[in-house]
Amino acid sequence: MDEVGSASGVFEAVQQLSSALGVAVLGTIFFSVFEHHLPTDALRITAWACLVPLAAAFLLVFRLPMTPREEQGHGNQPGTSAQVGLAIQPAVREVAFGGDGTERDGFTG
Repeated sequence: MDEVGSASGVFEAVQQLSSALGVAVLGTIFFSVFEHHLPTDALRITAWACLVPLAAAFLLVFRLPMTPREEQGHGNQPGTSAQVGLAIQPAVREVAFGGDGTERDGFTG
């Protein structure tokens, strides 16, 4: 779970970089075609150029794993998500149901 923050930062940076690169490449394609052809032709060719990375991303999605990987060696350490969840459950039950087991709605106590 320590890598979640790092992965989020890397993912955000890659998204920003790929967006900027995509706009630059598509702009270059559009204006290079626009110099010698009609604007509708430039738009049509640029639209087809947009579909190439989209199709590649669609095909690569199927290579992603279907299940999360197992955490190795962290299951018995204090503070892991499983142990924190088990520690919180009695407190949640106390708030939601009260000490006598009857359900509360959260506003009337």
